[in-house]
Amino acid sequence: MPNIWFTSDCHFSHNRIIQYCNRPFQTIEEMDSTLISNINRLVKKNDTLWYLGDFVWYGSRNIQRYRQQINCRRFHLILGNHDGKIRKRPQDFSCFESIDEIKDIKIGDKNIVLCHYSMRVWNKKHYGALHLYGHSHGTLEKYQQSMDVGVDTNSFYPYNFDEIVHNITD
Repeated sequence: MPNIWFTSDCHFSHNRIIQYCNRPFQTIEEMDSTLISNINRLVKKNDTLWYLGDFVWYGSRNIQRYRQQINCRRFHLILGNHDGKIRKRPQDFSCFESIDEIKDIKIGDKNIVLCHYSMRVWNKKHYGALHLYGHSHGTLEKYQQSMDVGVDTNSFYPYNFDEIVHNITD
């Protein structure tokens, strides 16, 4: 049975993110290849990956090259603040199954609001909906039914949906 995964903020080809986030990589090439390997190690071809923004540094023209290295076919993108090139290049739209600014999804009986940015309130929050986000690179404190799913919060790996439910409901 296919799994559902969430991640964000790889910042492929962003040379300063290593220093900004104190990532344990010597070069951008090492970081990029490790992040791609980590995704592919867990996310299989028929799984679904929800990517919550900042896929590729906005100065990069390598969106298609990075996307092609990720094996997963069902790859959804929630746009982040560094995804400007994707917004401006229709030829990159085909790299993703969907592209949204914010998205409400349902997995089983769980309503989930996906956004690059953390929110204090979200659709159906008062009915138990979860909120997943990135952008903050693990710098925000836990807040109710929400979670930062960025690579900096999970040893540079994506999160499985079941893992998220367990972490949020703890």
